[in-house]
Amino acid sequence: MGSSTSTSGAIVMAPPEVPSTLAMTCASEFSRVLADFAALEPIDPLKPHRPANGEICIIVAISFKQLVDLQRRIAAILPKETKLVGYVFDSYFSEKTKRLPRALQGLLPYFASLQRFDRIYTPFAELIEEQVRQFGLPIEYMAIGVDALGHGGFVSAERRFVTVNGYGRQPAALVARLADRLNRSGDGLFHFTSHVRLGEALDPVRHRDLFWQTLRHSRVALAYSPESCDPDGRFPCSFLGQRWYESLAAGCVVAGKRPRANEVDGQLDWPDATIELPDDPDAVAEAVLAIAADTDRVNRIGRRNAIECLERHDWRWRIIDLARSYPV
Repeated sequence: MGSSTSTSGAIVMAPPEVPSTLAMTCASEFSRVLADFAALEPIDPLKPHRPANGEICIIVAISFKQLVDLQRRIAAILPKETKLVGYVFDSYFSEKTKRLPRALQGLLPYFASLQRFDRIYTPFAELIEEQVRQFGLPIEYMAIGVDALGHGGFVSAERRFVTVNGYGRQPAALVARLADRLNRSGDGLFHFTSHVRLGEALDPVRHRDLFWQTLRHSRVALAYSPESCDPDGRFPCSFLGQRWYESLAAGCVVAGKRPRANEVDGQLDWPDATIELPDDPDAVAEAVLAIAADTDRVNRIGRRNAIECLERHDWRWRIIDLARSYPV
C-alpha cells in the first residue's frame, strides 16, 4: 500500500450521516487518514462502484453490525479475489449473539458476511482469543491510533485557556464538582464539558475541528478507564480508548483512571503519560487545579506526550504496521 500516483486498493467510506454519532466522527477521521496515506480509492456504500484496483478493500466500522452492513452494500462490486480487511472500534458481540451455538452460526447471513473477511482488526485485545474460539473469525489486535500529524501538536501552557477538559466519560459527581468550582468563579478558570446528553454531531467535520481546537488549548484532560466509569454499561473489558490518544496528541496532561488492560503499559510507557487521580471529587478538583497551575510541569509533560504520540501512535504508524503484516 502507498502510492502517490495510483490507488493501491479501496476503502469503504461510511455514508456521512447527519446527525452523526460522536463515535462515528472518530471512525470517519481514521477512514480519511487511511484513504489519503495508503492511497486507497474511496467507495460510497450508498452508490458503490467497482474499484480500479481490487486487490484489497478496507472497511472501518464502529461495530460488527455496521461492518456487516457495509460489507453487504459493496459485496456485488468487489472481485471474488479481493482481500477484505476490517477495523472495528467497539469490537464486542452482544450476549445474545455469544449464546448462539456454533452449528447455527454458519446458517446465519450475519456470520457469513463476517467470514468473508480475510482479517478483522480490533482494539479490544482481551476479547480476541474468545472471539476467535467462539466464532472462528480471523480477528487480530491493532491498537487505536490518532491523527497526531493532522490535529495534534504542542501549545505552551500560557496559551491554553481551558483549565480542565472534561470531554467524554467521567463520574457525574466529579463533573458537577469541577463545573461548580471552575465555571462559577471569577478567577479565569474554565472547565470544558457538556451538560447536554445528545451524543450526535450535526456537522461531523466541524465538530471534530472544534473538539481538536479546544483540546489543543487545554492544560489538563480527564480520561477514565471503562472499568472505573461506564455509566451505560457498554464495555465488557478494559481497553485503551480514543480519548487517551487524542488528549496525549494534543499535548495535554492526561489525568484520571488508567485502564488496567495488559497492553496499556506497552503503549503508554513514558513518565507522566497518565496521572492517577483520587476517587473523591473534592480531592480531584484540588489535584487538577494544582497541576494546571504548574506551568512548567504542564509544558514538560505536554511536550513529551505530543512527541510520543506523533512518533509512535499516529494512525499512519498503525497503517504501516498493517501493510507489513498484510502485504498486497
